[in-house]
Amino acid sequence: MATLSKRAATQRFFEEKYAVDSPEALSLYRDEMKDSQLTLSEVEELEECISIDIASSYERCAFTLYQAVSDLQAGDRLWASVKLYYSTFYALRAEILLANRVVVRAGRFLIVEGKRGAKFSQYNGNAKGDHGVAIALSQRFCSAHDILQSQTINGAHSYEWLKSVRETVQYKLRRPPELHSFDPFFPDSQWSIYDQINTFLSDNDPYFCFDPDYAALALPLKRFQLTGQALRSRSISCGTDFYRLMNGFYKEGSSCSLLKPFI
Repeated sequence: MATLSKRAATQRFFEEKYAVDSPEALSLYRDEMKDSQLTLSEVEELEECISIDIASSYERCAFTLYQAVSDLQAGDRLWASVKLYYSTFYALRAEILLANRVVVRAGRFLIVEGKRGAKFSQYNGNAKGDHGVAIALSQRFCSAHDILQSQTINGAHSYEWLKSVRETVQYKLRRPPELHSFDPFFPDSQWSIYDQINTFLSDNDPYFCFDPDYAALALPLKRFQLTGQALRSRSISCGTDFYRLMNGFYKEGSSCSLLKPFI
């Protein structure tokens, strides 16, 4: 699917404005960017780029989630947890854009609101890298309306908790015995993956998203669901190639069939 490999349209928009072809080259214009204001014509062009990036981020969110669910059904629970985190990360990028904030890499992370007269500000928080900054900006711009940030999980911010699960698998578990003993999901021998997904998608409280026994699956599912609803409310649709690709997941008995109504 072509959209999965595209660079962000919003990033390209500003690189083209300054006649460069990389974030590193754009960093040479960082001070100039912070001193300038968005014009009306730029905002009109940027709105289209924002919509493209929202759809692209959600495509990545859904595709990665579907892969994780398929992995869970096949018994691969470790890398499913990593993919579920990445699905949530892509959804958060879409949510930041839905809040009309554009993040541009120019040596540092620069942020601008997509409106006439807006100026770039530089992100100077403590979070590091794309993942930490995405969570930090979702707290700054989205927490007021994001029910998934309304409670903590074991005292940790919900998305930070999910990131810690991914980091445990990717960075902390080095030896096979450790990997085999770690399982962040509720046992499917006691509750099938299909029934868990069905319940979590129907949970509007959402209770399961903040329970550490269930959150590794429940939280990414609910984030996928809510972000999809936000796209539909804005009449933002994904590409034809995306839907064609996703059809390959809808096999008989697949839990992915439960996700189809939400994309």
